[in-house]
Amino acid sequence: MTSLQPVEQLLLDFLAIPSVSGSEQVFADFLCNKLTSDFTIEWIPVDETRFCILARHGVPKKLLVAHIDTVVGEVAVHIDYDHIFGRGSCDNKGSLAAMICALKHAIVSGKRDIGLLCTVGEETTFDGAKAASAWFKEKNMIPEQIIIGEPTHLQAVTSQRGVLALEIRCEGIQEHSSTDHPDSAIHKLVDILHELQAFALPDTTVNVGLISGGKAENIVAGSAQATVVWRSLLPDIRRRIEEKLRALDIPHKLIVKKELAPVDHSSEHFPKNAVSYFTEMFFFEKSIVLGPGDIEDAHTENEKVSRVELRKAVDTYKDFLQSD
Repeated sequence: MTSLQPVEQLLLDFLAIPSVSGSEQVFADFLCNKLTSDFTIEWIPVDETRFCILARHGVPKKLLVAHIDTVVGEVAVHIDYDHIFGRGSCDNKGSLAAMICALKHAIVSGKRDIGLLCTVGEETTFDGAKAASAWFKEKNMIPEQIIIGEPTHLQAVTSQRGVLALEIRCEGIQEHSSTDHPDSAIHKLVDILHELQAFALPDTTVNVGLISGGKAENIVAGSAQATVVWRSLLPDIRRRIEEKLRALDIPHKLIVKKELAPVDHSSEHFPKNAVSYFTEMFFFEKSIVLGPGDIEDAHTENEKVSRVELRKAVDTYKDFLQSD
Protein backbone atom coordinates (compact mmCIF):
# COMPACT_ATOMS: atom_id res chain seq x y z
CA MET A 1 0.00 0.00 0.00
CA THR A 2 1.31 3.44 -0.92
CA SER A 3 1.94 5.96 1.84
CA LEU A 4 -0.87 8.29 2.81
CA GLN A 5 -0.97 11.78 1.35
CA PRO A 6 -2.33 14.62 3.50
CA VAL A 7 -5.73 14.59 1.76
CA GLU A 8 -6.12 10.88 2.51
CA GLN A 9 -5.28 11.28 6.19
CA LEU A 10 -7.64 14.24 6.40
CA LEU A 11 -10.45 12.18 4.91
CA LEU A 12 -9.82 9.35 7.37
CA ASP A 13 -10.02 11.87 10.21
CA PHE A 14 -13.34 13.12 8.81
CA LEU A 15 -14.77 9.62 8.44
CA ALA A 16 -14.09 8.92 12.12
CA ILE A 17 -16.71 11.53 13.08
CA PRO A 18 -20.34 10.66 12.16
CA SER A 19 -22.41 13.52 10.74
CA VAL A 20 -25.80 12.14 9.76
CA SER A 21 -28.23 14.78 8.49
CA GLY A 22 -29.66 16.69 11.43
CA SER A 23 -26.77 15.70 13.71
CA GLU A 24 -23.86 17.51 12.10
CA GLN A 25 -22.88 19.68 15.10
CA VAL A 26 -19.93 17.63 16.40
CA PHE A 27 -18.33 17.44 12.98
CA ALA A 28 -19.07 21.12 12.31
CA ASP A 29 -17.29 22.09 15.54
CA PHE A 30 -14.34 19.89 14.56
CA LEU A 31 -14.15 21.61 11.18
CA CYS A 32 -14.24 25.07 12.70
CA ASN A 33 -11.28 24.20 14.92
CA LYS A 34 -9.48 22.76 11.91
CA LEU A 35 -10.03 25.82 9.70
CA THR A 36 -9.76 28.72 12.12
CA SER A 37 -5.98 29.16 11.79
CA ASP A 38 -6.13 29.71 8.01
CA PHE A 39 -9.51 31.32 7.41
CA THR A 40 -11.97 33.88 8.68
CA ILE A 41 -14.90 31.81 9.92
CA GLU A 42 -18.54 32.84 9.50
CA TRP A 43 -21.37 30.84 11.07
CA ILE A 44 -24.55 30.87 8.98
CA PRO A 45 -27.54 29.89 11.18
CA VAL A 46 -29.83 27.15 9.91
CA ASP A 47 -31.93 26.39 12.99
CA GLU A 48 -31.59 26.57 16.77
CA THR A 49 -28.63 24.17 16.93
CA ARG A 50 -27.22 23.84 13.42
CA PHE A 51 -25.21 26.13 11.16
CA CYS A 52 -23.31 26.24 7.89
CA ILE A 53 -19.65 27.24 7.90
CA LEU A 54 -18.15 29.83 5.56
CA ALA A 55 -14.36 29.68 5.75
CA ARG A 56 -13.04 32.59 3.69
CA HIS A 57 -9.80 34.33 2.82
CA GLY A 58 -10.94 37.76 1.71
CA VAL A 59 -14.36 38.12 0.07
CA PRO A 60 -14.86 34.93 -1.97
CA LYS A 61 -15.01 35.43 -5.72
CA LYS A 62 -14.27 31.74 -6.12
CA LEU A 63 -16.12 29.42 -3.77
CA LEU A 64 -15.90 25.70 -3.10
CA VAL A 65 -19.03 24.12 -1.58
CA ALA A 66 -19.36 20.76 0.18
CA HIS A 67 -22.15 19.36 2.31
CA ILE A 68 -20.91 17.81 5.55
CA ASP A 69 -23.92 15.61 6.34
CA THR A 70 -24.29 11.97 5.32
CA VAL A 71 -27.11 9.49 5.01
CA VAL A 72 -27.74 7.04 7.83
CA GLY A 73 -25.95 3.72 8.09
CA GLU A 74 -22.53 2.67 9.29
CA VAL A 75 -19.75 1.72 6.88
CA ALA A 76 -16.55 0.43 8.46
CA VAL A 77 -13.73 2.88 7.87
CA HIS A 78 -10.76 1.21 6.19
CA ILE A 79 -8.30 1.67 3.36
CA ASP A 80 -6.79 -0.61 0.76
CA TYR A 81 -4.46 -0.03 -2.18
CA ASP A 82 -7.15 1.56 -4.36
CA HIS A 83 -9.91 2.97 -2.14
CA ILE A 84 -10.87 4.57 1.14
CA PHE A 85 -14.09 3.18 2.62
CA GLY A 86 -16.55 4.76 5.04
CA ARG A 87 -19.90 6.52 5.27
CA GLY A 88 -19.40 9.83 3.48
CA SER A 89 -16.16 8.80 1.77
CA CYS A 90 -17.47 9.80 -1.66
CA ASP A 91 -20.62 11.62 -0.55
CA ASN A 92 -19.28 14.02 0.43
CA LYS A 93 -16.27 14.12 2.74
CA GLY A 94 -13.85 13.17 -0.03
CA SER A 95 -14.65 16.39 -1.87
CA LEU A 96 -14.44 18.33 1.40
CA ALA A 97 -10.98 17.01 2.25
CA ALA A 98 -9.64 17.74 -1.24
CA MET A 99 -11.13 21.25 -1.19
CA ILE A 100 -9.49 22.12 2.13
CA CYS A 101 -6.09 20.92 0.90
CA ALA A 102 -6.45 22.92 -2.32
CA LEU A 103 -7.53 26.06 -0.48
CA LYS A 104 -4.61 25.93 1.94
CA HIS A 105 -2.20 25.57 -0.98
CA ALA A 106 -3.83 28.53 -2.74
CA ILE A 107 -3.47 30.72 0.36
CA VAL A 108 0.20 29.83 0.71
CA SER A 109 0.71 30.77 -2.95
CA GLY A 110 -0.81 34.20 -2.31
CA LYS A 111 -4.38 33.81 -3.56
CA ARG A 112 -7.11 35.90 -1.95
CA ASP A 113 -10.88 36.20 -2.24
CA ILE A 114 -11.44 32.45 -2.06
CA GLY A 115 -13.52 30.39 0.31
CA LEU A 116 -15.18 27.17 1.39
CA LEU A 117 -18.86 26.78 2.26
CA CYS A 118 -19.77 23.73 4.34
CA THR A 119 -23.51 23.05 4.30
CA VAL A 120 -25.76 20.82 6.39
CA GLY A 121 -28.98 18.98 5.58
CA GLU A 122 -28.19 18.23 1.94
CA GLU A 123 -29.36 14.63 2.21
CA THR A 124 -32.79 15.64 3.53
CA THR A 125 -34.32 19.10 3.12
CA PHE A 126 -31.44 21.22 1.77
CA ASP A 127 -32.08 23.60 4.67
CA GLY A 128 -28.39 24.43 4.87
CA ALA A 129 -28.08 25.40 1.22
CA LYS A 130 -31.29 27.44 1.45
CA ALA A 131 -30.01 29.34 4.49
CA ALA A 132 -26.57 29.91 2.95
CA SER A 133 -27.99 31.11 -0.37
CA ALA A 134 -30.21 33.63 1.43
CA TRP A 135 -27.29 34.74 3.62
CA PHE A 136 -25.04 35.41 0.61
CA LYS A 137 -27.74 37.51 -1.04
CA GLU A 138 -28.41 39.44 2.18
CA LYS A 139 -24.69 40.22 2.53
CA ASN A 140 -24.41 41.00 -1.19
CA MET A 141 -21.53 38.53 -1.28
CA ILE A 142 -22.14 36.78 -4.59
CA PRO A 143 -19.24 34.58 -5.79
CA GLU A 144 -18.33 34.74 -9.46
CA GLN A 145 -17.54 31.02 -9.79
CA ILE A 146 -18.61 28.08 -7.64
CA ILE A 147 -17.75 24.39 -7.62
CA ILE A 148 -20.01 22.11 -5.60
CA GLY A 149 -18.49 18.85 -4.51
CA GLU A 150 -20.31 15.60 -5.30
CA PRO A 151 -19.04 12.28 -6.69
CA THR A 152 -18.79 12.89 -10.47
CA HIS A 153 -15.50 11.11 -11.32
CA LEU A 154 -14.07 14.66 -11.57
CA GLN A 155 -16.25 15.38 -14.60
CA ALA A 156 -17.99 18.77 -14.59
CA VAL A 157 -21.77 18.48 -14.21
CA THR A 158 -23.59 21.56 -15.46
CA SER A 159 -27.24 20.51 -15.58
CA GLN A 160 -29.60 18.50 -13.42
CA ARG A 161 -33.19 17.34 -13.44
CA GLY A 162 -35.82 19.07 -11.39
CA VAL A 163 -37.97 17.29 -8.82
CA LEU A 164 -41.77 17.24 -8.71
CA ALA A 165 -43.41 15.36 -5.83
CA LEU A 166 -47.20 15.08 -5.82
CA GLU A 167 -49.43 13.46 -3.22
CA ILE A 168 -52.53 12.00 -4.86
CA ARG A 169 -55.53 11.37 -2.62
CA CYS A 170 -58.65 9.43 -3.55
CA GLU A 171 -61.89 9.03 -1.60
CA GLY A 172 -64.42 6.18 -1.65
CA ILE A 173 -67.31 4.81 0.37
CA GLN A 174 -66.37 2.60 3.29
CA GLU A 175 -68.64 -0.46 3.34
CA HIS A 176 -68.59 -4.25 3.45
CA SER A 177 -66.31 -5.76 0.82
CA SER A 178 -69.06 -8.12 -0.40
CA THR A 179 -70.75 -5.28 -2.33
CA ASP A 180 -71.11 -5.85 -6.07
CA HIS A 181 -70.12 -2.29 -6.98
CA PRO A 182 -67.53 -1.06 -4.50
CA ASP A 183 -66.64 2.62 -4.55
CA SER A 184 -63.06 1.98 -3.46
CA ALA A 185 -60.49 4.72 -3.00
CA ILE A 186 -57.73 2.17 -3.54
CA HIS A 187 -59.20 1.03 -6.86
CA LYS A 188 -59.28 4.63 -8.07
CA LEU A 189 -55.76 5.28 -6.90
CA VAL A 190 -54.42 2.12 -8.54
CA ASP A 191 -55.97 3.14 -11.86
CA ILE A 192 -54.36 6.58 -11.62
CA LEU A 193 -50.95 5.20 -10.73
CA HIS A 194 -51.09 2.68 -13.58
CA GLU A 195 -51.76 5.48 -16.06
CA LEU A 196 -49.03 7.70 -14.65
CA GLN A 197 -46.43 4.95 -14.82
CA ALA A 198 -47.32 4.35 -18.46
CA PHE A 199 -47.21 8.07 -19.29
CA ALA A 200 -43.85 8.31 -21.04
CA LEU A 201 -42.12 11.69 -21.05
CA PRO A 202 -38.67 12.55 -22.43
CA ASP A 203 -35.76 13.03 -20.02
CA THR A 204 -38.01 12.00 -17.14
CA THR A 205 -38.22 9.23 -14.56
CA VAL A 206 -41.17 8.48 -12.28
CA ASN A 207 -41.31 6.68 -8.94
CA VAL A 208 -44.21 5.81 -6.62
CA GLY A 209 -42.42 6.30 -3.32
CA LEU A 210 -45.24 6.04 -0.77
CA ILE A 211 -48.67 4.44 -0.84
CA SER A 212 -51.28 3.77 1.84
CA GLY A 213 -55.01 3.30 2.26
CA GLY A 214 -57.85 1.21 3.59
CA LYS A 215 -58.49 -0.24 7.03
CA ALA A 216 -59.00 -3.99 6.60
CA GLU A 217 -59.22 -6.67 3.94
CA ASN A 218 -62.99 -6.97 4.31
CA ILE A 219 -63.71 -3.21 4.16
CA VAL A 220 -63.94 -1.19 0.97
CA ALA A 221 -61.31 1.54 1.27
CA GLY A 222 -62.73 4.93 2.13
CA SER A 223 -59.44 6.72 1.48
CA ALA A 224 -56.08 6.09 -0.14
CA GLN A 225 -53.07 8.20 -1.04
CA ALA A 226 -49.74 7.91 -2.80
CA THR A 227 -46.73 10.15 -3.27
CA VAL A 228 -45.28 10.13 -6.75
CA VAL A 229 -41.98 11.76 -7.70
CA TRP A 230 -40.86 12.80 -11.17
CA ARG A 231 -37.28 13.79 -11.95
CA SER A 232 -37.24 15.67 -15.22
CA LEU A 233 -35.41 18.13 -17.44
CA LEU A 234 -38.79 19.38 -18.67
CA PRO A 235 -39.58 22.87 -17.32
CA ASP A 236 -43.34 22.27 -17.73
CA ILE A 237 -43.50 18.83 -16.12
CA ARG A 238 -46.22 19.84 -13.62
CA ARG A 239 -48.51 21.17 -16.34
CA ARG A 240 -48.15 17.95 -18.34
CA ILE A 241 -48.93 15.75 -15.34
CA GLU A 242 -51.94 17.83 -14.31
CA GLU A 243 -53.33 17.70 -17.87
CA LYS A 244 -52.90 13.92 -17.87
CA LEU A 245 -54.72 13.59 -14.55
CA ARG A 246 -57.61 15.76 -15.74
CA ALA A 247 -57.95 13.64 -18.87
CA LEU A 248 -58.30 10.47 -16.77
CA ASP A 249 -61.48 11.85 -15.21
CA ILE A 250 -60.93 9.92 -11.97
CA PRO A 251 -61.87 11.96 -8.87
CA HIS A 252 -58.84 12.84 -6.79
CA LYS A 253 -57.16 15.59 -4.80
CA LEU A 254 -53.66 16.76 -5.66
CA ILE A 255 -51.17 18.19 -3.17
CA VAL A 256 -47.81 19.55 -4.33
CA LYS A 257 -45.20 18.31 -1.84
CA LYS A 258 -42.09 19.49 -3.69
CA GLU A 259 -41.48 21.41 -6.89
CA LEU A 260 -37.90 22.21 -7.85
CA ALA A 261 -37.10 23.34 -11.37
CA PRO A 262 -34.39 21.78 -13.56
CA VAL A 263 -31.06 23.62 -13.69
CA ASP A 264 -28.76 24.35 -16.63
CA HIS A 265 -25.48 26.17 -15.89
CA SER A 266 -23.67 25.08 -19.04
CA SER A 267 -21.44 27.62 -20.77
CA GLU A 268 -18.71 27.92 -23.38
CA HIS A 269 -16.21 26.76 -20.77
CA PHE A 270 -18.38 23.94 -19.44
CA PRO A 271 -20.56 22.21 -22.08
CA LYS A 272 -23.85 20.70 -21.02
CA ASN A 273 -23.56 17.55 -18.95
CA ALA A 274 -26.87 16.63 -17.33
CA VAL A 275 -27.47 14.20 -14.47
CA SER A 276 -30.69 12.72 -13.11
CA TYR A 277 -29.95 13.37 -9.43
CA PHE A 278 -30.51 16.65 -7.57
CA THR A 279 -27.71 18.74 -6.03
CA GLU A 280 -27.15 22.07 -4.31
CA MET A 281 -26.44 23.54 -7.76
CA PHE A 282 -30.14 24.52 -7.66
CA PHE A 283 -29.46 27.08 -4.92
CA PHE A 284 -26.27 28.71 -6.22
CA GLU A 285 -25.93 30.68 -9.42
CA LYS A 286 -22.78 30.29 -11.54
CA SER A 287 -22.14 26.86 -10.05
CA ILE A 288 -21.10 23.51 -11.45
CA VAL A 289 -20.75 20.16 -9.68
CA LEU A 290 -17.46 18.27 -9.61
CA GLY A 291 -15.80 15.88 -7.21
CA PRO A 292 -14.04 12.55 -6.70
CA GLY A 293 -15.91 9.25 -6.55
CA ASP A 294 -18.75 7.45 -8.25
CA ILE A 295 -22.39 8.36 -7.57
CA GLU A 296 -23.17 4.63 -7.75
CA ASP A 297 -21.16 4.15 -4.54
CA ALA A 298 -22.99 6.90 -2.63
CA HIS A 299 -25.49 5.78 0.05
CA THR A 300 -24.41 2.13 -0.32
CA GLU A 301 -23.26 -0.34 2.34
CA ASN A 302 -19.82 -0.34 0.72
CA GLU A 303 -19.34 3.39 0.13
CA LYS A 304 -15.85 4.23 -1.06
CA VAL A 305 -13.75 6.74 -2.97
CA SER A 306 -10.83 6.12 -5.29
CA ARG A 307 -7.51 7.19 -3.77
CA VAL A 308 -6.26 8.21 -7.22
CA GLU A 309 -9.30 10.41 -7.81
CA LEU A 310 -9.08 11.89 -4.33
CA ARG A 311 -5.50 12.99 -5.00
CA LYS A 312 -6.39 14.30 -8.45
CA ALA A 313 -9.28 16.25 -6.93
CA VAL A 314 -6.81 18.35 -4.93
CA ASP A 315 -5.04 19.35 -8.16
CA THR A 316 -8.35 19.98 -9.93
CA TYR A 317 -9.55 22.32 -7.19
CA LYS A 318 -6.11 23.99 -7.11
CA ASP A 319 -6.38 24.74 -10.84
CA PHE A 320 -9.83 26.24 -10.31
CA LEU A 321 -8.64 28.50 -7.51
CA GLN A 322 -5.50 29.62 -9.40
CA SER A 323 -7.20 30.31 -12.74
CA ASP A 324 -8.16 33.82 -13.83
